Amino acid sequence: MKRTLLAIVAALVMTSTMNAQRLTDITAEARFITDKMVVELGLNKFQRDNILSLNLAYLDGINSYRDINARGWRYRNNKMKALLSAKQWKKFKKCRYFYRPIGWRDNAYVHNIYDRYPRKNRPAPPPPPEFDRRMDKGPRQRPEYGKPGKPRFGNNSPEAIKMRREMRKGNRFAR
Repeated sequence: MKRTLLAIVAALVMTSTMNAQRLTDITAEARFITDKMVVELGLNKFQRDNILSLNLAYLDGINSYRDINARGWRYRNNKMKALLSAKQWKKFKKCRYFYRPIGWRDNAYVHNIYDRYPRKNRPAPPPPPEFDRRMDKGPRQRPEYGKPGKPRFGNNSPEAIKMRREMRKGNRFAR
């Protein structure tokens, strides 16, 4: 009985912690998007506060990839159109990272705002694999290939066949 109760309490604590963490991430994302909108679209304080609440509600309503362009997105954009002037709305629609702040690529959520404003603390992508241009066979499998003193011919080349024959001859005499 005690173990079951302890397991239930632990599950509740983990769930509430995950929800709180998700909400702080959503709040930070909504603020970041809204701050960039203030700079680019020239929003006043009234517009900023209302758009922040719209962005927060939209981001909080996304639970699966189907929600990205669903009812919450349409509601947000209808309210945005009412809040913004005609010039601001035109600029808003041109900026894909404002109009569609969340995307779905390669089975993952993508924050389109970071295409325009990259994150400063994100690690650099790994460098592409080194290619062996002489053989044109893609990534190197043997790092010792091509070093000084190493053969530069394939396994079935005439040089390799000749070398194997010489080695076999030497083995016969060693007996």
